[in-house]
Amino acid sequence: YRGCVKSGCGVYIHTSLSDELLCINGTHNHPSNPDHIEVKLLRDKMKERILEETTPITRIYDEEIARAKLSKSAAAILPTVVEYRTYSSPTNNPMHDFY
Repeated sequence: YRGCVKSGCGVYIHTSLSDELLCINGTHNHPSNPDHIEVKLLRDKMKERILEETTPITRIYDEEIARAKLSKSAAAILPTVVEYRTYSSPTNNPMHDFY
């Protein structure tokens, strides 16, 4: 399961092992932000590559940013490579939507 980490929001989603949505519990008490979703998906892709490859984090970051074609508003909230390194651990990351 994954939970929204927006303070005060108690929504949880339950997924199967193959990441299929099974159910949603609760109601969001805030509007969704498509830019945050776009950035989250990109960060997940980078994290997957970082865990699977020996390519330096800065190169993975640069390659994925170049491929992503982010909107200007999504690019504005994307962490820099230095921030990305610092916040690559979920315990240190205040910028992710779901854990």
